[in-house]
Amino acid sequence: MRGNERKKGLGSNAIRLDDASLHGGCARSGLKIRVERVLRFDRCARHDRAMRPPILIVLHQETSTPGRLGHALRQRGYPLDVRRPRFGDPLPETMAGHSGAITFGGPMSANDTTDFIRREIDWLAVPLKEKKPFLGTELLAEGDSFPVQAFRYNGAAFALQFHPDVTHAMMCRWTTRGHERMLLPNAKPRGAHFADRAVYDPAGRAWLAAFLNHWLGKPAAPRQQASTG
Repeated sequence: MRGNERKKGLGSNAIRLDDASLHGGCARSGLKIRVERVLRFDRCARHDRAMRPPILIVLHQETSTPGRLGHALRQRGYPLDVRRPRFGDPLPETMAGHSGAITFGGPMSANDTTDFIRREIDWLAVPLKEKKPFLGTELLAEGDSFPVQAFRYNGAAFALQFHPDVTHAMMCRWTTRGHERMLLPNAKPRGAHFADRAVYDPAGRAWLAAFLNHWLGKPAAPRQQASTG
């Protein structure tokens, strides 16, 4: 752009990145950025995040992540307080400092007699008594029959038999590290897992967004172009 065209659309709060005073005379870019709105949004976003107590994330392996659930919670402005009781992290005596809690699964079973599993199950009395939003995925929703895939207790506590947290990267990791399990009787082969994901994942993603809005009592998160995995 040249002449008046270069000035078109610029206000008093805009910065030209081709301003020589900003770059020692080296920049030649014609890109323009309006900073006032961006800075105001950033200040509000940081203030909003600072005011929201974190979501407690309970994981059971050193390399585990909260996956898509973690992405979705961060998009809604919630910090994550990640703890691994299996490796000595304590669980809070009260949920007063947290907005909610999510306990994830793992290779262990809720029926195991391992000390940290028993302590973790005993700890569930804390969020249930305080009626804080609680979600258990797989580990704390285990059962012998599969027709019932989700459970609700006392309005604020939910347990799921399935994995709304799984991202594509997690599927790649799980099906690689656990490839021997896919040779077991009635197990699906690796390719079938990815074929099914292509069919069912859009509905699963939409369900998770609606569930989190209900679970946290919050309006829907802003739509974003980027994928959350």
